[in-house]
Amino acid sequence: MTLVSASLPGAVIVEPSHADAGLVWHFGDPFAEQRAWAAGAGCVELANRSVLTIEGDERLSYLNALTTQLLLGLKPQDSTITLNLSPQGFVLHEIHVIDDGKKTWLICEASTAQELLDYFLKMRFRTVVEVRDVSDNFMILAQPDNAVHSEFPTFISPFAGLGREIVVPRDSALSLIADNPTGVWTYNAIRIAAGAPRQGIETDHHTIPLELNWLTNAVHMDKGCYRGQETVSKVARIGKPPRRHTLLHLDGSVDSLPEHGAEVTLDGSAIGFIGQAVQHYELGPIASAVIKRSVSTDAVLDVAGMRASQELIA
Repeated sequence: MTLVSASLPGAVIVEPSHADAGLVWHFGDPFAEQRAWAAGAGCVELANRSVLTIEGDERLSYLNALTTQLLLGLKPQDSTITLNLSPQGFVLHEIHVIDDGKKTWLICEASTAQELLDYFLKMRFRTVVEVRDVSDNFMILAQPDNAVHSEFPTFISPFAGLGREIVVPRDSALSLIADNPTGVWTYNAIRIAAGAPRQGIETDHHTIPLELNWLTNAVHMDKGCYRGQETVSKVARIGKPPRRHTLLHLDGSVDSLPEHGAEVTLDGSAIGFIGQAVQHYELGPIASAVIKRSVSTDAVLDVAGMRASQELIA
């Protein structure tokens, strides 16, 4: 991971133990950065994301057959979220998709990019497509704007407040960030408050899409078959997922925030885990969590020595 914004004044780097280790945490005043983001100004370097491309006339039908979203009608400059599932229906990859009319751009977690690339290459068979990892030449910047960028491939987030992700050449990134440098603390705070899931944070080895806030924006229930569809369809039509995504409002009685994976308990019994916790400029200490669906939404939970009230997400 090559970070370009670390050279900007005031840059504070995320600690190695954090999920976003190596990124810029903030540029001196994280709450001012969050307020600026809410007002429409900011640019976050997401250097821990990778960029893949798929080229060829069959690119959308190929991707449509392999993942959860209906992609056949994706028009130039459209964007969406799709998921790659295991045969059992567990989430393997969250993919942000952009089509520019000539090629399809895919944004994914850098830690899983090689696995995703290998899977796509293996599944080409006679389909005439070229799949490449172009992360050495392109990177992802997040901005609080809901419009398609006039120059760069743009993913518009379906989650309120998260804005857009743009795919930019690496040699253009620093000048774009320098106008409104913003740390990943801000992006995390907005993401958690908006209820936007992130692969590897709110997911584990047996997460199914219906447990998180993906059903309405990353899964199409009436498209053709794809790997893992049976689980998704069965749970959606005749059952309920075993867990749910929730926003926790922490009471702040402990100075430190819970780490990713911290146990969430009720009356001394483990009921789930923390995805990510952060200080929000308006909401105070908040955290995403995945907990048992059977837990009452009114229950006050315990996490890392703090009490936590719930706000339902999915």
